Amino acid sequence: MDTFVTTTGKSIVKSSTIDQKDDTCSGSDHSLTPEYKRIRQGDGKQKKHRKPLFVLATDISSLNCHLINKKHKLMSNGVSTTSPISDSFKPTNISLLEKVKSAEIKLTAFVAEHNISFNTMDQILSNVFEPKNYQKAHEGATGQNVYDCLYKSFADNNIPFNNVIGFGSDGYRTDKTELNPTFNDHTAAINLKMLKQFGFYQMFDPNSKKIFGWNVNQLSLIALIVITQCLLGLGNCGFLFELEDPMNNIDLFLNIFSTSHSCFITWKMIILMFNKKKILDLLNVTDLNFLKSQQCCNNNTILHKHRNRVLKLTNLYITITIVCAIQWIIFPIMVNFFITNKKDNHRIDSIINRRYPVDVKTFNKYYGLFFVIEMIMAIQSIYLIPMVDILLLSIGWAIVVQYEVLALAFMNMMDNVILQKDHDYGVVGDYKYFKSIIFDQQQLFLKLKLYFLIMKPIVLIQVAHSSCIIIMLLNSFIIMVFFSTETFTYIIVNSFKIGSAIIFLCIELYLYCCLFDNINLKRESVNLGISSCNWLKMDLKFKRLLLLTMRINDANQITMKASTKKIVNLQLFANVLMTSYNIVSVMMKAMRK
Repeated sequence: MDTFVTTTGKSIVKSSTIDQKDDTCSGSDHSLTPEYKRIRQGDGKQKKHRKPLFVLATDISSLNCHLINKKHKLMSNGVSTTSPISDSFKPTNISLLEKVKSAEIKLTAFVAEHNISFNTMDQILSNVFEPKNYQKAHEGATGQNVYDCLYKSFADNNIPFNNVIGFGSDGYRTDKTELNPTFNDHTAAINLKMLKQFGFYQMFDPNSKKIFGWNVNQLSLIALIVITQCLLGLGNCGFLFELEDPMNNIDLFLNIFSTSHSCFITWKMIILMFNKKKILDLLNVTDLNFLKSQQCCNNNTILHKHRNRVLKLTNLYITITIVCAIQWIIFPIMVNFFITNKKDNHRIDSIINRRYPVDVKTFNKYYGLFFVIEMIMAIQSIYLIPMVDILLLSIGWAIVVQYEVLALAFMNMMDNVILQKDHDYGVVGDYKYFKSIIFDQQQLFLKLKLYFLIMKPIVLIQVAHSSCIIIMLLNSFIIMVFFSTETFTYIIVNSFKIGSAIIFLCIELYLYCCLFDNINLKRESVNLGISSCNWLKMDLKFKRLLLLTMRINDANQITMKASTKKIVNLQLFANVLMTSYNIVSVMMKAMRK
């Protein structure tokens, strides 16, 4: 049966056979066409057709009657099970993951089929980065660059990055010596951006620029140290000869201070270079996501506050260092040109007044050359002193804050637990959480042991060196103020110069002593956090596990010691200052006599 729609709006139903008995709606004459009436009346033309042809022209009401016809229903059963052709053109709902997989497969197949270099993909993806940032576009879509662009996009649109739970990206190198992919300028509790800007971090990075397999930054540092040590030896050669002008005690103490400080900085860098892989490993502890347990992650706010505080303090520390160095460089110029009267048998004041193996006339004639030599040594101190201290102190303070987070995780471990005493060990979820915190504690303790191993030869010399130098500079300061015969202006200028060095050394010693004092306190606070948790509501097995953990923590007590009995802490710093005061007092009394 076929149905057509005419231009008049009526429907025509065409069929080869029609059962009149079943057609209940065909009895009315108004529904028959003149041709149909003629055939029913016995027109002779009907004989020419082997099968009668019936044409029904009617309106919508007749079609509705035809829909309930038994024969129509029987014939339409086969049609209802056939899907319409329009379904073949409907879009299918494909998940985003399937679309990504399909795109990756097609893109990879295209590259493989046409034998295209995989480096071409970096050029395709280079539009991800800013048009003016040619360096990142050249590097390609590495994990670090994608992360930086994502972070910048969030910052530009005022979206808080703390809402991001994690970040993963293809294209990141997976070398064992590299840092965690999540470790970068924005997630490190250290001023990593400053270390990179000054080229200090690149000395430890195995992926930095190299020449003939050698790290460019390391070669530059070695060259700087060798040059300064040669110039330092040249400046101290004058002590081997008898020169025409004697050296006073103040200049002698300043030479001892400068020489010992330069050698100590070199000693620090030698230790760091021999332990560069360990330093790179230690930097992971400054990552805000270093502790992986859920309870520790809930206290990440402490780490973010600590990171902001570290950035401010490191900027302040490097500012103080630069100001002190500038004072030492500018004050000799002020003394020579505005204060001191030039004499034939007197050397012009320099930064340190080193004992070069030349006579007074030669020194004054080539004063500019000798001043530049001492300035090169001063630049080395300005560069290395803050960089080394910022790196080592920031790692230590990150360990302190990680222990603080760990103690809070233990303390808040079972705040929401309502358990009975005889619960089954395997069905209590808090055992799983407790074990995850224990795992974090073990990882942090390994970092602490590694940090102490690297810091021990540095801190021991730091305490001894700072103590002796503070005593010598205090003695020079006392002599300059109370026993000098120079002009008042000359005394004031040099007093500021020596006083700034004393203050800087005291600050440096205080930071190291305060650091190790806080490490001891925060590590002991872990047991306090365990004992402060809601352990009364736990079963007997859990209580035994807590007690065993506390005993293990008591057994792993490592401290930084300056001697067999002296621990590096704030009490040691106070003892150094008190000893310095007593020695200087005795020296003043002896000089007055």
